[in-house]
Amino acid sequence: MAVAANTTVQAQLRPELGASLMEWDNEAAERGMVASLLMRPKAVPVQNGYVGVVSLEEMMKDSVVTDRASNGGYGRSDTKFTNFSFSTAEYGHEEVVSDRDARLYSMYLDAEIAAASRIRGILMRRLEKEILDALGNTSTFANAGAGAVWTAAGTDVLTDVRTNMLAVRDACGMEPDTLVIGMKVFRALLQNTAIIERMKYWGGDDPKVGSMRANSGLLARALGIDRVVVAGMMRNSAKEGQSASLASIWNETKAGFYVTAKTDDIKEPCIGRNFIWTQDGANPDGSVLFESYREERERGNVIRGRHESGVKVFYAECGRILTAVSA
Repeated sequence: MAVAANTTVQAQLRPELGASLMEWDNEAAERGMVASLLMRPKAVPVQNGYVGVVSLEEMMKDSVVTDRASNGGYGRSDTKFTNFSFSTAEYGHEEVVSDRDARLYSMYLDAEIAAASRIRGILMRRLEKEILDALGNTSTFANAGAGAVWTAAGTDVLTDVRTNMLAVRDACGMEPDTLVIGMKVFRALLQNTAIIERMKYWGGDDPKVGSMRANSGLLARALGIDRVVVAGMMRNSAKEGQSASLASIWNETKAGFYVTAKTDDIKEPCIGRNFIWTQDGANPDGSVLFESYREERERGNVIRGRHESGVKVFYAECGRILTAVSA
């Protein structure tokens, strides 16, 4: 008997699909996907609400009494919190794996895992763009132009970095721990005369032959910052059916200096966080949750990936953008 096209089938969670793609997660930084490094995921039990954070003025105030007389009490003060609102939205995508295709390609790949990989790529590229667009917004963060393009071997990049790190410190009381650059600028800085010369002082490896992960560590040491994050993820902006039009998600003409979160403490001063709603079975780290259900009209299994998140900038003072670092 034929099955009706609108037959409803309960979706089943598919944790093994996510587990099968763990290697994909491990290689995410090598692929240039850096969103979770810059805005740490924060699990929340509601889809919208408020979080209380301590303002920079409160954290840095010193106009309080700290001396105590021998027969007196200690000075006291109350910490005032600033409320930030947040909201999350659900994002997801589905792909049909027909029984025929699953059999046809079974000798070469697992069709369901391949579908899950494509779905994850779609969702994570969307998140990558949302976070990098937020961090590259010159209307949100203070910004200045580079002394000269960083892609020229003789440019004094060290002065630019030092000046902008101090500018962030002057604005929020903390030095930035992270420099975000695009792949084009990253490759150029490995050829920068002053940076190579500085590496020679500690007997550093030749930056022209190392891996991206190793070289980003060398570059961070040479520039005097905790880490250099290379936002190298590409996206295809062409509409379906058109020829591919690939471009970097991060604006290659910009470099960003940021104070990023190190812990899950919501009161930790940082540029912001990515809120993850977890009450619908979602993963608290923001990774994609997979489900599947049977669709007889297609004679196949529908693989669905989803997560619910909301990006929020907390302290604009904790970031600074340098423009015109490349042509």
